[in-house]
Amino acid sequence: MDEKSIQILSHLRGDARKNLSVIGRELNMPISTIHDKVKRFEKEAVKKFTALIDFQKLGLNSVHMIIKCGTQKERVKEYLVHNQNINSIYELNSGYDFLLEVVFKELKELDHMITMLKQYDIRNIEEFVTKNEIKREGYLMG
Repeated sequence: MDEKSIQILSHLRGDARKNLSVIGRELNMPISTIHDKVKRFEKEAVKKFTALIDFQKLGLNSVHMIIKCGTQKERVKEYLVHNQNINSIYELNSGYDFLLEVVFKELKELDHMITMLKQYDIRNIEEFVTKNEIKREGYLMG
């Protein structure tokens, strides 16, 4: 990736709503170059433009979990994908199968999810309460 592309991505990562003409001025690049590169990024690399939410400020809690599945890994994955409390799911290769970010208002929501997961052949679940988010989405953030 060339330096111009990295600079443009850095601006988009910092504020995806920033006007392309502002980015062009700040980077001393023609808006047509910025526009063409952004269109290419949208086709090739940008999954979606979204807002990062501070769940704690909305009165929500978050927990990270690692799960080791038994014989029903695909069924567990299907359950997780459709669970509305799951913010992020990562498949692992470290002896555990999934890393989750779970968001909930009340502890009973988390308890219910864990109870539902135990219906599957789960070997181990570990929970990590998020005390403080120190850095998120920081790569290429100019």
